[in-house]
Amino acid sequence: RSQLKPISKSSDALSTVVVIISVIILSVLFCLFVSIGLALWIGWLLGYSYAGFFIMGGVYGIAVILLYRFRERWIKTPVTNLIINKLLK
Repeated sequence: RSQLKPISKSSDALSTVVVIISVIILSVLFCLFVSIGLALWIGWLLGYSYAGFFIMGGVYGIAVILLYRFRERWIKTPVTNLIINKLLK
């Protein structure tokens, strides 16, 4: 019985990681298609299709800067806590 507990914790943690990765992949695809649509729409509004893509690129550039700036608080700490909680459960 004592051997099953670590296996159960590991499988629970692994299944959580698989679910999170699946959600991330679907979210990325969703964002990709929405971004392309927004870029085309902004380009149509401005009369220059490339302008919409530059504007969307700028939005993502700002998002990358913010994500890098707050990476400890937004990513590292929550992921670390999630893994520890799953393994200590």
